[in-house]
Amino acid sequence: MANVTMSIDDALLRRARKIALEKNTSVNAIIRAHLQDVVSAQHDQGDALAKRFLASVKKLGSHAWKKPTSRDELYER
Repeated sequence: MANVTMSIDDALLRRARKIALEKNTSVNAIIRAHLQDVVSAQHDQGDALAKRFLASVKKLGSHAWKKPTSRDELYER
């Protein structure tokens, strides 16, 4: 496990320590759990976005963009 150094406002740290004490845990554990939640949510959101994108591409079917086979085809009007 890696160590991370961060700057936290003194008042915020005091409040975090109080919450950690009430929950019988550490500030480190609270921060780690919250960071894990944020990363997981972001990952899940990215997965959902990718699935929606792929579904929309499939709906396009034959209307999807295709690479031109020649320079002349690229410039056809």
